[in-house]
Amino acid sequence: MHTYSNTIIRELDSAAMVRYGIQLKNAERAWLVQSREMEMRLRELEHMTASRDTMRDSIPVPYPVIKEVPANLTWWQEFRLHLGNIALILLGIGIVVLAVKAYRNLRP
Repeated sequence: MHTYSNTIIRELDSAAMVRYGIQLKNAERAWLVQSREMEMRLRELEHMTASRDTMRDSIPVPYPVIKEVPANLTWWQEFRLHLGNIALILLGIGIVVLAVKAYRNLRP
């Protein structure tokens, strides 16, 4: 198998460098070294970057879905839950009663 190397060296002006995103100041010179091997490697890197950044809208392999189901409450937990609800209701009634008494005491 025969491989060959092709290298081109040229001087570029500021207008040509703008294509590459480079701005030259006054009287500056730029040299472009083009190599076929370098171009092929750059294409490979661009392809790798493009394939790595590709987004997919689905999962390529089946993925197990784990569903967590909450356990039922024990009788003790249910009792405390109901007791807490009753306590909150009684506390609310007590606050209303105290507010009404305070309002009646403030009236002349």
